[in-house]
Amino acid sequence: MIKLWSTPHAATANLAKTYLESHGIDVVLTGEHLAQAMGEIPFTQAWVELWVTDERQVDEALALLEAMDEDVDEFPADWQCPQCGEQVEGQFTLCWQCGNDRPVLVHG
Repeated sequence: MIKLWSTPHAATANLAKTYLESHGIDVVLTGEHLAQAMGEIPFTQAWVELWVTDERQVDEALALLEAMDEDVDEFPADWQCPQCGEQVEGQFTLCWQCGNDRPVLVHG
């Protein structure tokens, strides 16, 4: 296995994993549950790592991740829940604090 990259954000790592798998790249995430050990271990060791299992797919995987990075602007912006005030990452449609739906933006 070859490590592609690491991130402190499990949601980002899962998004990348799903994206690569949808393109036929076999990948594995490690460290998803190490966030609870933050403070006991160095913070960078608690990051989620994305590994490709077939080293012949590394170049393709890196190219796909680069393309995915270029498309990040297409993801919705973070939003604040109007019900409880929680700050929620843009890819989520429900507030994780209270379960309220993301407000619909009306253009025009």
